[in-house]
Parts: sequence; structure tokens; C-alpha cells
Amino acid sequence: RNTILTHVHSGAMGWISLSALAATLWLFGGPTTVAGAARVRQLAWLAAISIPFYVIAFWTGNLVFRAVTGVVVMVAIGWWLWWTWSAYRAAPPTVPRLAFLAGIVTLTYGSAVGVLLQIQYATESSFLPIDSVGAHVAAMAFSYLVLVGMGIVEWRLTGESAGISRGGAVQVIALFLSGLVLSVGALVGAIQVAGGLNLVGELIGVAIFVARMAGPVGRAPWFRASADRLFGIAAIFVVIDILILAYLIYGVISGSYGEDLTSIPA
Repeated sequence: RNTILTHVHSGAMGWISLSALAATLWLFGGPTTVAGAARVRQLAWLAAISIPFYVIAFWTGNLVFRAVTGVVVMVAIGWWLWWTWSAYRAAPPTVPRLAFLAGIVTLTYGSAVGVLLQIQYATESSFLPIDSVGAHVAAMAFSYLVLVGMGIVEWRLTGESAGISRGGAVQVIALFLSGLVLSVGALVGAIQVAGGLNLVGELIGVAIFVARMAGPVGRAPWFRASADRLFGIAAIFVVIDILILAYLIYGVISGSYGEDLTSIPA
């Protein structure tokens, strides 16, 4: 289990989230003052140092080490959210920026649940609901990554048109709320109801994304060596990812796998 948790967190936090932090600074244009640049460097150093130590903590299996490093990582994530919110308010609103903001909000509450779990384990206490792990995973894997992934694809394939279209707003809000509902449902033990609502929200969000991005993906230079075709591949795969998730959630809420989820076929 320690090996699996190390693998998961080195990917989700060490690789993806550090890249997402850099992409956030790039998307919003970075700081415009000397003092702002200094604070961003401090944030970058804090994230770049604390997250690898958090990954190492999972490898060791030391619960106190996990809890302490988790708190430090949580400080970095909270700082990241504060910076993004400030930058969002100061910059012209666009769909990619809204998607990034919604994704980082999701990262924040999902990470908070994960760190509280580590504190609970380290202190041998029990103050979280029984399925807090499900709430943590739902936020991190099914909402945060999808929102940021879609934001990156749209940003790099279409540029940044000032203003937020109605379709773009519905897409982001549907995906954000579907992830939030699934996490809350796991916390309160209403996973079947939450799974159904999540399924509807995810399908609405991905349908709008397909309608909005079909043209830019089709026009990507597929036969020329460039980054754009890689973003086109990402656009296609994020849809596949959601469809796989929808299939699994439908199986759970319809009772196809019974009460024991370990019976899901490999």
C-alpha cells in the first residue's frame, strides 16, 4: 500500500500539480512587480521542496512524517489558490482562467480532506466520516484534473478570447459542481445519489466541451511536428477519461457490482 500511495502522489502532486502550478503562472501572466515576483518564487520553492518530501513520507510509511509534510503542502496549495484568485480578479475573465480557478478550488478542498486523513491516522483519532478517502479521490481524480486539463487544451488550441461564453461557463460549472457533489456524497454516505448527479454533470460538461472544441481539435496540425497536436490528443483523451468514469459510476449506482466494489471486473 505504501508503494501504491507513493506512486499515486508522486504523479498527482509531484508531476501534475507542480506542472499545473507553472501553467497557472504562465496563463495568468505572472507577477508584474518586484515584490510580487519574490512572493511567486517563494511559493514555487515551497511547492517544489515540500511536495517531494510528502511523496517520500508515503514511501516511508511513517504516519507522523506524512501528517507534518502534508500540512506544509497544504500551506503551498492555499497560497496557490490565493494567488490564483487575486490574479483572476485582476485579469480579463476567460474560460481557461475560470477552468483553472475552479480546478484549483477543487484541488484545495480535495487536498484538505487528504491531509486531515493523514493527521487522523497519525494521531490515532477518528474525526472524519467513514468514506473520506472516496471524497479525496473524487475531488482529485474526477474533477481537479479534468477541469485543469480542459482549461489547458482550450487555452493552447484557441488562445484567450476575452469574456466567458455561456457554453464555456456551463461546461466549467457543471464539471465543478459534479465533482463537489461526488465528494460531499462520499462524506455523508449518499454515494448512490451523488453518483447519479455527478454522472449528469460530467456528461453535460463533456458534451459542451466536445461541441466547443471539435473545430479547434480538427484544425490542429496533426501531420506537423508541433505541440498543438499533443493538445489535440489530450482533448480527445479527456473525453475518453470521462466516458470511462461515467461507465463505472453507472455500474455502481445501478448495483451491477453488488455491495462489494472489489467485485468490479478487472
